Amino acid sequence: MLSGAEDIIEMQSQNVIKSSNSSGNICFEKITKAHCSKISTSAVLLADTIPCVIVELTFPFFMYRIPYGIRHAAVVFCQALSFIIVAFSPNVAVSLIGVVFAAIGAGLGAINCLALSSHFSKTSVSTWSSGTGAAGVVASFAYAAFTEPHLANLSPKVTMLIMLVIPLTYSMAYWAILDKPNTIYKCNPINPLTWIVPYSDNEVYDESVRNLKINNLEEEDDNGIVKTVGVIQRKLSLIEKLLVIKVGLLFFE
Repeated sequence: MLSGAEDIIEMQSQNVIKSSNSSGNICFEKITKAHCSKISTSAVLLADTIPCVIVELTFPFFMYRIPYGIRHAAVVFCQALSFIIVAFSPNVAVSLIGVVFAAIGAGLGAINCLALSSHFSKTSVSTWSSGTGAAGVVASFAYAAFTEPHLANLSPKVTMLIMLVIPLTYSMAYWAILDKPNTIYKCNPINPLTWIVPYSDNEVYDESVRNLKINNLEEEDDNGIVKTVGVIQRKLSLIEKLLVIKVGLLFFE
């Protein structure tokens, strides 16, 4: 996404320079210094980093009231919208807006998947971290393969449209493949009253925990030992939310 946005922004900046130059295209016989575009790479990185940080620092305060299905739909929407905006952007500003939507989708998707992993076995966290680490490498090689003249030789615009398969796969993984346990709050898409997770105090929460089918959170290994493989989600206290922010700030130091 970032590579495609940077390529498209560079082409847009070159078009502005060419249109303002009456002598037309300039061919440099000898390059003695770097020729930078009007919008540098740092602008793309800022458009990708700042919205992601804002989402990760603010959403833990209220995200627990949003059902997982709506969160996932928002992630898919931001992903698809970012690819479409960057692919059809008429100027640099619109391209940066596409990068912002990609950053929002990335930040929301990360904290949503981590919260969702609490309903599954402890290996889901390590699997998620391995997947996010490999995603950067795989995505970079995929974009290079699509745009390399000696390989697919596609334009950045066509490559962005092909990448729409990512939000499609992301949505199928949640709504068609994932076997969601009964500890996940499920909303009714046609009933807006269920789009907000109802608030419950500690007594109601404790009662709901006792009524859950704990067998879905436990598994028996080969030796017959029963182990807990899931964690029941609960509402975070204010101190715990502030701790999440502190850990996030330490990450950026």
